[in-house]
Parts: sequence; C-alpha cells; structure tokens
Amino acid sequence: MVSRQDVVRYTAAILLVAVAFGFAVMTTTVAFNQIAGHQEHQRAIVDATFAQRAAFVALVDEETGVRGYLATGNPGFLEPYRDGERRYAAYLAHPPAVDDAAAQAEVTRFAASAATARNLFRAQVADVAHGRRVHALARLPAERRAFDAVRRDEAATSDALQRALAAGTATTRIALDEARTATIIMAIMLIGAGMFSTVTNVRARQSARLARRDTVTRLPNRRAFEERLRVALAERRPEAHLAVLYIDIDGFKPVNDRLGHTAGDTLLAAFGERLRRSVRPADFVARIGGDEFAAILDLASPAGAATISARILSDVEQPYVVGGASTHVGASIGIAVAPRDGVEPRRIVDVADAAMYREKRRRTATG
Repeated sequence: MVSRQDVVRYTAAILLVAVAFGFAVMTTTVAFNQIAGHQEHQRAIVDATFAQRAAFVALVDEETGVRGYLATGNPGFLEPYRDGERRYAAYLAHPPAVDDAAAQAEVTRFAASAATARNLFRAQVADVAHGRRVHALARLPAERRAFDAVRRDEAATSDALQRALAAGTATTRIALDEARTATIIMAIMLIGAGMFSTVTNVRARQSARLARRDTVTRLPNRRAFEERLRVALAERRPEAHLAVLYIDIDGFKPVNDRLGHTAGDTLLAAFGERLRRSVRPADFVARIGGDEFAAILDLASPAGAATISARILSDVEQPYVVGGASTHVGASIGIAVAPRDGVEPRRIVDVADAAMYREKRRRTATG
C-alpha cells in the first residue's frame, strides 16, 4: 500500500519534472526564436550580397557596351549595355534592405556612385548616336573616375556586408550556446536545430554555386571568372604563363533578332558547349555577359594561346542547327598573356578586351 508520504513525494517529483520540463521547453523556445530571427537577418544579408554583386556585374556590362559603341560607333555593340540596363533596372525595382546601419550606408553609397556612372554612360551613348563623338570622348576621364568610384564602393559594400554577416553569425552562435545549457529536452531540440542548420548550409552552398553559374549556358559566369582569374594569377609559378581569351560571337544579334530569344539562348548554349570542348579539361571557360565568353589557360609558352584560339575558331564557326535551320556565326578572340601583358587581373582583362575589339574591327573591315 502506498503511504501518504509516498504520494506526496511522487506528486512533488512529478511537479518538479513538469516544472523542469516546462522551463526547458520555454528556454529552448526562446533560444530558437532568437536563432530564427538571426537566421532571417543573415538570409537578408546574403540576399543583399548577391543582389549588390549582380548589380555591379550589370554595370560592368553597361560599361563594356558603351566602350564598344564609343570605339566603333556600331549600335550592335550596345547589346551588353542594354542588357546591363535591364538587369540594373530590376535591381533598382527591388533594392536590398539590410538591418545593419553600416552595411546599408555602403549600399546607399554604391547606388549613388552607380547613378553617377550611369548618367555618364547615357550621355556618351547619346553623344555618339547624335554624331558628337568628340563630346563622348571628352567625357571618358570623368566616366573612368566615376566607374573607379563604383568599383571602390562595391568593394566597400561587400566588406560591410561580410562584417554584418560575421557579426550575425557570432550572435547566432551565442544563442546556440545558451540553448545547449538546457535539459535533455533542450539537447534533443538542438539536434533538430542542427539538422535545420545542415539543410540551411546545403541551401546556402547551392545558392552560392548558382550565383556563380550562367543559367543559359550552364558555364561559370563573370563573377566566377573574376574569382578564378584572381586565384590563378596569384598562384601562377614564375616560369609559367597564363592566358586570358576574350571571345565575342560575331553575328549573334541578327540570329537573335530573326529567330527570337529562345533560339538565341539555344545558340549561346551550343556555342558555350563547343567552346568548352575546344579547350583542355584543366582550362576554365565562362560566359561573362551577353554574347561574350572568356577562357583562362595555363600554358608552357605564350605561343600556346594562338594554337588554342585557332582550334576554338575551327570548332565554334561550324554550322549550328537553331530553330530547325542551319545557322553560321563567327567569333572574335582577344588574347592577353601573363606576365607578358601584366600580372594584375584588371590589366590582363583590359588587354584581352581591347585585343578582342581590335580583332572584331579587323574582321568587320575584311568582311
């Protein structure tokens, strides 16, 4: 028979367990509510980072198109500019909002610099279109200073967003540590949180991969190209040579205009696949915007770049079947080789870009 004292003891034990369980659940709930809020904050920062970088890439495309139009006067070179305009307009329609004063200030500063540069782009395009090329050329120093400011502000914005992300990560870690001090129930809930964190990390890695992948050709995009080039130049052995090829499709716009954007995307994807097969497995190929591609090659000597370029031209200038019809396009390739043409990423890219435009003018002049 259970004594009255035992009943009291058992009741007290049950009450204590219930109180402990309730405290554990309450503590865990508060901790994970905090974690959820931090993760939402982190997600907003990550989204803002991707949006801001995409906006900068759009501005680079605008500058590229304006530079080509200014150099040639050919409206066909405005395609990257128009494409960049559309993508930057989409960015302006949904500007990133970050719950971090320092980061938001940098985002605002970047937007202001971008507005200044874009006003100069539009003025240069208008000058050339109305036959005032001398005026457009006179704006070049201001345009270059403005775009240099955009680059500086983009770097400062990226740094501020990374600092905000790191601070949020530290706060989230504190909340997790507090959760681990609870009861066994809290520990079980932490296991669930760990599973959630794993899923979140996988999604973050997938998002990071997608942010570096061109959706049309499935090749790496401009961002991935710039990152790869920085690493490749930094790790280049003194005796080795590194070539950058800038490849622009000749005749893409007429195909795109005649057959439509879907057919144009099909052609871009086929061109990118041939380009990838034309180089060696260890070489890096990317679509950097519009109908422009780039490749990074490790070479024993500078002469190897011309050999690979010739092989690329032979492959990509073969007929394509697009929209049920045979279509031909050409390619203009500009080459820059480190260390011959420089060892800094910007210098190598500028040399390759200029060489590509010279080749395009030569091919246009010779028919």
